[in-house]
Amino acid sequence: MKVKQTNLPLIAQEFLRMRPSADNESLLRAFHQFLKDWKIGFKDLQRAHIESFIRCPRGRTLSTSSKDNCRRALAKYLIWLHGQGLLCFDPGCFFGSPKLQLPQTVSRYIRSLEHNHKKSSLNGHRSALRSFHRWLERSEVSLDKLERRQIVTWLGHLSDSKMVPKTINHQIIFVRLYLRWLSEQSLITSNPDELIRTADLVKEPKYLPRPLPPAADKELQERLASSNDIYSLGLLLMRRTGLRIGELISLEKDCVRDDHLGNRFLKVPLGKLNTERLVPLDDSALALINKLRGSDKDIARKTFLLETKTGKKTRYQIYIAVLNQACAGIDTGGKMVSHRLRHSFATTLLNAGMSLVGVMKLLGHNDHRMTLRYAEITQETAAKEYFEALSRIEQRYADVLNDEIPSETNPIKMLDDAAHLIQNWSAEDNSIKAVTRSIVKRIQRIQCDIHLLFPNSTTNR
Repeated sequence: MKVKQTNLPLIAQEFLRMRPSADNESLLRAFHQFLKDWKIGFKDLQRAHIESFIRCPRGRTLSTSSKDNCRRALAKYLIWLHGQGLLCFDPGCFFGSPKLQLPQTVSRYIRSLEHNHKKSSLNGHRSALRSFHRWLERSEVSLDKLERRQIVTWLGHLSDSKMVPKTINHQIIFVRLYLRWLSEQSLITSNPDELIRTADLVKEPKYLPRPLPPAADKELQERLASSNDIYSLGLLLMRRTGLRIGELISLEKDCVRDDHLGNRFLKVPLGKLNTERLVPLDDSALALINKLRGSDKDIARKTFLLETKTGKKTRYQIYIAVLNQACAGIDTGGKMVSHRLRHSFATTLLNAGMSLVGVMKLLGHNDHRMTLRYAEITQETAAKEYFEALSRIEQRYADVLNDEIPSETNPIKMLDDAAHLIQNWSAEDNSIKAVTRSIVKRIQRIQCDIHLLFPNSTTNR
């Protein structure tokens, strides 16, 4: 059923001015149409009405994930309405804890980070500090009188939460940085590194990259290459160049660069680590990009290499759906996610003998330790190098035990040459002749011992 285009009330228009979004506008139109149809005012609104709307907001039943998205989007509007005094109940109790108003110290601290942190990082700091200040408030702990024993209690609170170890560590690190800043500003007297110690960090499980098995990798690439769907071809490009899914989504239409030698490179936009990089392109990858670019008419109207018909970036969920469809019936050796294409790209190159530093550059890693994770799973290369080492060891022992010692490595001749050299050095210095004679006699005794070990050897004098 198509939702009527309800004229939004002024209060909703004011909210949209602060949060402009086509999705927000569509949701609010549907919500106010629902209120109008059922003759419900803000003062009469109850939790049952909200749940009824979320089950079927636009005349059709939603999936569980879509309901959650709808609930989160509507919560922001209702919490804002409550702040304007228009609702008789606190929607924060229904949708979750309302956001705590952060103190001025947090706002100042966040502003101090803005010049060298991305927006996503700032949001992470803000979220961690909001959670920390909420705990301080509930525990009735004053920030300026914070002690180690109270921090230990907070760490226990984090441990009891359902957060994964990596998220817990982020919380601990962000709060410690905040306490250090407070100490520098003379806002707390306690030593921040004594309040939160490095030993407080939780040991994180070590997850290795998960490349596709060779047979599955080959089959998947063939399926993606045989498709005319642009998103299938985009996933194939991701496999051939080691892109992250976010980098693939943000690729510009003019993403190919060349050098003075005529080599072609893929210019990868700013991504996860806020860095750009160039990835070499072979003929097949270059042909794939040209196919995705389309005709000259298509190129003129496009912004991104892969985009929707309305010229927007393609949503991540669409790629996942295409990938799952392409993997149907293939034994991928575990859950299939888009990042496994990148894992396969890196592992294949390492197995082929490419240096760790070279793969690090292609992947856009800032730290070699990130790339080393891929080296740990190259069992194919490890086995090859192992047997090559065994072969060299066997050859070395075979040379030692061989009765016919090559003249260029004959130890008897080498010792003989050393004795002659020592005698020549002492020819003009009578003071060291006695020492020289002693050394030469020792060398001759060693030669006799070698003759006993290798009776067929020759001195080649």
